[in-house]
Amino acid sequence: MKKTRRDILLIMIITMSITMFGTSVQANSNNQSSSIVATGSSVPLDACIPTKLKDKAVQFKTSDGVLLSGLLLGEGSKGVTLGHASGWDVCSWLPFAEKLADHGYQVILWSYRYNNPNEEGYGKPFTREDLDVLAAAKVLTDRGVTKIVSAGASVGGTSSAIAAPHIPQLAGLAILSSPRSMGDGASLNAVEAIKNVHVPSFFAVSTKDPTGDYYSEVEALYKASASKQKEWVVIDESYHGTDMLSDTNQGRQYGTEKIVDRTQGKQLSDKLWAFFLRTLGDPDGKSTESGNNQTATDSDKMEQEHNKEKGVTNEPVTKNDDLQSFKWISGIVLVAMVIFIGLFVVKRKRRNP
Repeated sequence: MKKTRRDILLIMIITMSITMFGTSVQANSNNQSSSIVATGSSVPLDACIPTKLKDKAVQFKTSDGVLLSGLLLGEGSKGVTLGHASGWDVCSWLPFAEKLADHGYQVILWSYRYNNPNEEGYGKPFTREDLDVLAAAKVLTDRGVTKIVSAGASVGGTSSAIAAPHIPQLAGLAILSSPRSMGDGASLNAVEAIKNVHVPSFFAVSTKDPTGDYYSEVEALYKASASKQKEWVVIDESYHGTDMLSDTNQGRQYGTEKIVDRTQGKQLSDKLWAFFLRTLGDPDGKSTESGNNQTATDSDKMEQEHNKEKGVTNEPVTKNDDLQSFKWISGIVLVAMVIFIGLFVVKRKRRNP
């Protein structure tokens, strides 16, 4: 009898150990390392950031050790990275970022390594803004985002294009007034990188850009893009990057107080907004304009077909979840087997004392 009790106790201990091990595995898998090092008031911010948003401040680190500061807005499993132009600040994307966040997306916008308040950026590779984009994308994935549109203006778009092939969760790419390369001797070539980007892509430029001739630059990126679902938008207003975007049909002329027609800028904003909705899908599962859901579905199908051909996935977070489910099912089966064997042994010992 004592031996039987000892056998039963042993089976219980083994069962509890397996269960605790399974729980420990799941806990460790959920505690993924985060690149975020500070949030809120302790984060140094660009002077343009309004007081109401300072609690949304976030500081994160790139793979080469540069500390970047910016804003993290919104919630949800779908997100957007917004890279600003050289000479512009993080707030150049702010109106669009707030609109995206209000609609149900997570959005991160930051100051590139060569901009204040990122003092630590100095002394690091000046032209590795693509690493900044990758770090921003990691912040989103650390927070559960499974689909990302990477967008940028001017060099912000170039760096987004270079980083794009290395973002596993990439669902779309948007480029405004961006040169085809950056760095000394064009060492970082966005044209070559974008040949490996198959997700839906958006390209926009102005023929009257006051900062230079960017039409041929963006055109080169558009033509090199491997996407089968890409959009090309050209306006004739005198603006660069995010300044091309307008919420109204009238606005100030670039660098002056003169009120001018901004109809094309408004149309561009509407098209970019529609691109985000098409590519990411409406977070609430409802279409806000005719045809969005169908286009989003077509986009998803195209992406899945491409991934199937290449044998890759753009949603590793979901893959991790599937792995955890497999581990839990395996654990349950193992526990059941141990209990069954234990009961069999006990029953046999009772028959043959």
